[in-house]
Amino acid sequence: TDTLLVMVSDNGGPIVEPSKHWSPANNFPLRGGKYSYFEGGINVVAMARYPRLLSGRAGQMWHGLMHASDWYATFCSLAGVDPSDSGPGKIAIDSINTWPGIVSGGESPRQELIVGMAEGNHGAYRSGPWKLVVGRNMGAWVGKAYPNRSTPGTTWPDPEACSPACLFNLAADPREELDLFKHHPVKGGELLNRFRELVGQLSAVDHDGDFPHGKITDPD
Repeated sequence: TDTLLVMVSDNGGPIVEPSKHWSPANNFPLRGGKYSYFEGGINVVAMARYPRLLSGRAGQMWHGLMHASDWYATFCSLAGVDPSDSGPGKIAIDSINTWPGIVSGGESPRQELIVGMAEGNHGAYRSGPWKLVVGRNMGAWVGKAYPNRSTPGTTWPDPEACSPACLFNLAADPREELDLFKHHPVKGGELLNRFRELVGQLSAVDHDGDFPHGKITDPD
């Protein structure tokens, strides 16, 4: 009863490879899959079992905003350990203790989230129900019965070019069907500026190869 068991997915299933060859995964009803920053690629499931503290939440779902890195601060809190970086060259951690939301089923302590950066040219940013997608992403949808007999002959669309960005309200449009960037330019610009601000604070590389971080190329 004192053991917390957590299982977390790393990314959505691949519905199509970068080569455009189909792949046998299904993220219905979400858009996209692995390799993209649409919800099908980054909105994944996790399961937690902790009889001593979660028995009242057994079989229930929590839809609070959370990043995989938040498990670090969450585990530290449960163990009574300070999650702060104490080593040489201390760096502020990005992890947030989300246990209060998980155990109560209430609002998440995390209010914003950034995924993928690529020097500010490729990634996604969440703030409440609003989501910003930047760069080219495979944005196809699949049906409930995917893959099926017709799948090998599927002609995949070119990646969605979100330039400077695509904007979605996930509360009203969880399938990311309506790009609102042109309809809400002020909100879109606000989120894009915040995305770039966070990219400039990076202290670790996010892909193979060494390069100076914090340099952002303005797509305009």
